Amino acid sequence: MPPRVYIPVTVQDESERPRSPRGLGAVVSAGLMSADAGPPEWREKIFGSAWWYRWSSFAYCLAGGLLVIRPAPMYRHARPCCFLFPFRSMGALIFLNGILSYLADTHTFGRPSAWRAADSYVATFNTILQFVLILLQIIGPMSFPRDMVTVFTASLLVAIACKRRAVAAFARRDRDAYLVWHALWHVVLPAGAVAGQLLLEP
Repeated sequence: MPPRVYIPVTVQDESERPRSPRGLGAVVSAGLMSADAGPPEWREKIFGSAWWYRWSSFAYCLAGGLLVIRPAPMYRHARPCCFLFPFRSMGALIFLNGILSYLADTHTFGRPSAWRAADSYVATFNTILQFVLILLQIIGPMSFPRDMVTVFTASLLVAIACKRRAVAAFARRDRDAYLVWHALWHVVLPAGAVAGQLLLEP
């Protein structure tokens, strides 16, 4: 009788396989945000001398509010192909982002909060929309002036660089650097958006 040969077979559980991050996890892995709520002891600085950090979130309210009350120049340069682009709705969402940003980055900093996820998703969606606008300008359907596009695109790229630096400072627990870079993330893009809108004739 021939000897029996046993061949070990290992079946890997599907649940144990590493998966590529999706959704918010993909944004976290790209270095654009942190899943950590932050050290609670930083709240003393945030609610103390860092008044500029507390108020920086509301720069989004300014940029979004301007677009809500003054969307006509944007619609004019979106014709004829993209006249249905929801500029006013986008402005309202940017305004909302300012409020969510304050609730997540200041009001509940260092504490578990649902505002944090809400802010992350809305901010990510709004940022993607800005790239969509630039893409539509590049391929032709929209016809914004070159100076307006240059200012806005530069502010978008600088803002993302500030955000990445803020996440890096947060990871190494450099409080002061984090507050500066994150405040700049809040201010640079809205400032570019406001400047770009004002460059358009009413």
